[in-house]
Parts: sequence; C-alpha cells; structure tokens
Amino acid sequence: MIAKLSEYVRRRKDIALFLEDIYLKGISEVMPFITNEVTYPELALYFGDNVEGVLDTLQKDGIVRAYVVDRVLKCPDCGTMNIRTRYLCPSCKSFNVEKVSLIEHLMCGYIGSSMSFKKIEDQQICPRCGRTLKTLGVDWRIIGSTFECYDCGYMFDEPKVSHICIPNNHVFEPTTSKYEAVYKYVIEEEVLKLVSEGYLINATVAHVLEDLGFKVTIEGILKGLSGVDHRFKILGVKEDKVVTVDTSNPTSSREYLMQMAAKVLDVKPTKAMLVVLSEEELKDVEALARTLNINLVVSRNLVELEEAIRSVLSD
Repeated sequence: MIAKLSEYVRRRKDIALFLEDIYLKGISEVMPFITNEVTYPELALYFGDNVEGVLDTLQKDGIVRAYVVDRVLKCPDCGTMNIRTRYLCPSCKSFNVEKVSLIEHLMCGYIGSSMSFKKIEDQQICPRCGRTLKTLGVDWRIIGSTFECYDCGYMFDEPKVSHICIPNNHVFEPTTSKYEAVYKYVIEEEVLKLVSEGYLINATVAHVLEDLGFKVTIEGILKGLSGVDHRFKILGVKEDKVVTVDTSNPTSSREYLMQMAAKVLDVKPTKAMLVVLSEEELKDVEALARTLNINLVVSRNLVELEEAIRSVLSD
C-alpha cells in the first residue's frame, strides 16, 4: 500500500490530492448521486470526465472497496436512464388502465369496482339496486383494490409493465431491460491510517527533495552540538546542505514550533521547515517561525505544498 501511495505522489498527483483532501474533510466514502444518470460529484471535482477510469484504478490498487447501494433501470438500446414506465392491460395491452377500489354495497351485496358505480354529483349509485351509497362502513365498504381497463373492461390484480426510453422512444419490457448496480466506494482502513499519519505529506516533501538531488531519510536522526540525537520527520542531505522537515496540524503548529526550535538550534541545519496543511493563513505563527529561523510552509493541498517546498529550497 505504501508503494502505491508513493507512486500516486510521483505520477498521479490528482489521486494523492484527492485522498489527502477527503481525509481532511472527514470523508471516508464516496456516495453516488442519482438523477437521469449516476455521478460522483466529489470525484468529478478532481478527475473531471475520467471518474470511471480513476475508480477502476483505485479498486485495482486496493485503495477503495465497492458496495452496492442501489440499482437503476437503463434502456437496453441506448443505455439512458431517462425512462418512463407504463402499466398495460394483460388482455388488450392498452395503457388506458386505472387502479380502482373494490366496493361492496352492504344493502344488496353487490361487489364491483368504483368505476361501475354511477356518479350523480357527489353521490355514488349502486348499479344493482339503484340506491345511493351513504355512509362508509355502514351501508358500504371498500374491500380492496384492483386494476381496470377503460378500453376492454378487463379487471386484473397486476398490470403488464412496459418501459419507454424518452430520448429515442424505444419500448422495452422488464425482461430485456438493463438493471445495473450502483456503488458507493469506501476507502480502505489501511489507506486512511496512512493518510492520517501524514504519509502523503511526507512522501510529497521527500519527492521534491529527491528530485532536487537530496538523499532522503524518513524519520531521520541528527546529532546536535550538545551530543543529543534529534529526530526529524524527513531529513535531506546534499553535499554540505542539510534540510530538516517536520509536520504539524494547524491547531498545534505554534506549540510544535516551540518544541522544534530547540532541536533546530542544536542541529543548525541549512534549512529547517515546518509543514502545515491548512485552508487558513497562520500569520501569527509565521511571525514566530521567522524569529526562530524556521521556514513555516503553509499550503492548502499537496500540489501547493510541492510548489512551496521548491520555492523555499530555491532561496
């Protein structure tokens, strides 16, 4: 899994950016949005029209797992989901059918559909005895429902179902339709754990350092002037240049700077950086970092982080 995430940082920055961003947003699964098509808006923000291809890649790489959350009906001819459904009479195939109530007239025992009772203003008249139905539950009752065809008069419990593709007017039956699964995609726990531990941030910084010719050590150790060993998230060495990098979240960046200052003062690297991913600027923390001779690198995402690291190292 680590190898795949490293590959994303180097060759598929769009996927690395997506994984880091959704972690920061607290999202662990991607849900479909179903209208006349199935879309994944969160994925489209990062991958545009290549969402399907990216999902295939993420599944093959073991980054996400697919779960069926719904199924959708599609035209077998053109694949559209823009479909309407018609109920047909099993006898004459007419679509002119209606679901009606079955009424029992308790006064004479007649049972028939609501369509069989004559309507005079707001009153219903029994077709057998000619009496007016007065009070529901007293002289008449509803005993069920059925379908009735206006064209041939046939009564039936279940209509024949037919679908019509609206764009092309293609008529098809349930037995010939496409009934396809719709998936949600859940990010694997191992991936979330690595991202939460800052792996993508570390890999991005390491990639930039290596690209600039530095020998990189993750969780590197340097001995200070005091003789004490100090650990840094990332250590880059190139000839007589030494770059140390640590990471923090926005809320604890000030406290981490103070902790970092002691080991930076003891080690005296060429460049010392504290990397923070944040949507907000950290003006007060930046001022403190300057007084401590530490480069505070605040970026909104991994792409901006790579550019910022290159900028700091080019000074």
